[in-house]
Amino acid sequence: MRPRWHSGGWPPQQVPRRLTSPAPEVSALLWYMPDQRHHMLFATMWNTGIRIGEARTLTPESFDPDGLRPFVRVLSEKVRARRGRPPKDEVRLVPLTDASFVRQMESWMVTTRPRRREPLWPVTDETMRNWLKQAVKRAEADGVHFSIPVTPHTFRHSYIMHMLYHRQPGKVIRALAGHKDPRSMEVYTRVFALDMAATPAVPFTGDGRDAAEILRSPAPRPAEIDGPGMTSCIPLIRNTGAESIQPPPCSSTPSHHADD
Repeated sequence: MRPRWHSGGWPPQQVPRRLTSPAPEVSALLWYMPDQRHHMLFATMWNTGIRIGEARTLTPESFDPDGLRPFVRVLSEKVRARRGRPPKDEVRLVPLTDASFVRQMESWMVTTRPRRREPLWPVTDETMRNWLKQAVKRAEADGVHFSIPVTPHTFRHSYIMHMLYHRQPGKVIRALAGHKDPRSMEVYTRVFALDMAATPAVPFTGDGRDAAEILRSPAPRPAEIDGPGMTSCIPLIRNTGAESIQPPPCSSTPSHHADD
């Protein structure tokens, strides 16, 4: 049975091609990249959700691994091609929240000693795609298969979905991903909602007999529950002729009112 968005809901070209289980599948794919240069490129794309063109502009100077909140400065390829300092609204800061990735990046830079302002991956988009294809072939030869055909842009889609799974607000993700159009996030949130709805059902029906048995436990004595400023939690009915007055529901909160 095909997903709803492939059969009259959303056009297939509008559905993000992300991995079904982003974290495990990306981790497995990176494991089949023994070349650290290749590995760190796609690990960076996975940790930041950047586009392939943006990855080509990154330099050692782009990374700020020090401090409590490491981050990377991301420029579009068009901005990078222009001379001079780019406007602030054309530079976005993407936090690096995975400490393991930050350590790997620092170690790799210490080992390779790249120039501060030289691109870390001065290769063509086609070369990057070939690196990825080689890793996929190694994985498949080892019996490891992925839920969709993997391309460099798959890492971006998977990053956005991974952030949604971790309850990050849509507006925050949109800013980190560099989406200028608010509608760009709509398809992701819809897919996320469907994924959540497809998870195991939340049970509401219980065994009435077991529940009644639990509630049938003896009521506690007043002395056991009364304390300073506490109201006894034994329901009492006071008979006054034809009517019976039921006191308010018992509460374990102090009887005096404190300012919030």
